Amino acid sequence: MIGNSQNVTDNPINQEIQSLKRELKRTKSALVEANRKITSLESRVPEIEQQLTLSIDTLNKISIETQEGVIRNFEVQAQNERAVNLALDGFQKKFEEQNKTMEGVKATLEEQWNQQLIIYVALLALASLGVILGIRFSTQKSLEKYQSTWDNFNEFIIKRNN
Repeated sequence: MIGNSQNVTDNPINQEIQSLKRELKRTKSALVEANRKITSLESRVPEIEQQLTLSIDTLNKISIETQEGVIRNFEVQAQNERAVNLALDGFQKKFEEQNKTMEGVKATLEEQWNQQLIIYVALLALASLGVILGIRFSTQKSLEKYQSTWDNFNEFIIKRNN
């Protein structure tokens, strides 16, 4: 009887059942662990949602501040550009005024130069005329004196010979 009886554990169906029971036990254990993790994660969902909301609010706030900063920078840049344009316009007007002043000064200097040139030419002509008249007067005086001396010499010679 002992030889004919089969062991319950040797039966392939029983082995399969035992294998399935072990698999079921592992699956139940894994399911319990998964449920525990899901519960843990579900408990963290509101905290994560709150952090995300805060992060989104912070990003929105930063975005708005950045936009406002950019707008302020554009406004400042526009003001600076207007100021530079006004300054350039002022410089242009001053430059044009200086050009007009320089043209007036140049015209005045040319007029003064022409007047001085005319005066110098007139003085040179007068000086030349004075020198010529002086030479002529001096020559005439010298000729008269020479003539007088010659006449006196001739008279002396004539008196002596007589």
